[in-house]
Amino acid sequence: MRWGKKKQPKPLIAGRDRSVPRTPAQPVFSYHSYRAKPSLYERETIRTDAPRKRLAYAYNKIPWVASWRQGVVYWVCLMVIVLCAAKVLIVVPQSRIVVTDNQADVDLPQAEYAQYANRALRSNLLNTMKPTLNTNGIARNMEQKYPELSSVVVEVPLIGNRPVVYVAAEKPVFVLETTSQRYTISPSGYVLSELTMSAPSTLVRLKESSNRQPKPGSRYFAGSTVTFAGTLAYELTKAQYKVEYLELPINAPYEIDVRLSGKPYLIRFNLQADVMQQSGGAIATLRQLGANEPKQYLDMRVLGRAYYK
Repeated sequence: MRWGKKKQPKPLIAGRDRSVPRTPAQPVFSYHSYRAKPSLYERETIRTDAPRKRLAYAYNKIPWVASWRQGVVYWVCLMVIVLCAAKVLIVVPQSRIVVTDNQADVDLPQAEYAQYANRALRSNLLNTMKPTLNTNGIARNMEQKYPELSSVVVEVPLIGNRPVVYVAAEKPVFVLETTSQRYTISPSGYVLSELTMSAPSTLVRLKESSNRQPKPGSRYFAGSTVTFAGTLAYELTKAQYKVEYLELPINAPYEIDVRLSGKPYLIRFNLQADVMQQSGGAIATLRQLGANEPKQYLDMRVLGRAYYK
């Protein structure tokens, strides 16, 4: 390397390099380099159309929406569909109780049934929607809670939102006569309704003169007591003895008396003994006595023996 000697430039590559003219820099006019400033009207148009273009771009992502106006209509329709679907599917905890099996005259505590069903609906979030409503569980719990009901069915109408609870009470087997009023009794000993008119002729009267106040829907007798009384009435009626009424004396808690139609005497039975043996013994004794029937009572409370007067 020699001092004072200029460095030689590199040779140009043919087809790739261009020689740079050694002339003063001059302005280069190009389509991409020159941009005219927009006028005031154009700037206002750009400012007002920008949000609309962004909205149209968002709506254009939906294949069947071509403009922002159609997008607005689309979202409005979608919201209406969602609200209608919610209106149809939501369950309102305001149950309606319907008594079935031609038992409209049965005085059941329908308001209490409705309150229980409403509490069950509010207790679980899944019970607020029709697809997830546990109708079988609510019906099963109501049958366990209220034994006077023979069946419970919970349904929700397709259009409405209030659930309908169909309840059927047990068939009455006796007419309970107290000192003040008459009621129908179920086979399990529950009070079904208070009778305001004449009692059905097919039901046998069961008298009880204690100070207890019967209440529809509550248990008044033990199921075994009602079963015992029903068996007595059936066996005596089958033997051609018409039963006028049965009575549970207050001073004898384990005794039940039967009054036959047109007869002056009572037949006394023991609730803790075998009903078939006692009823069979009473029928055999009456047939054996014939015209010499008792004047006051026939006592069958001691098994294997019959006392009469």
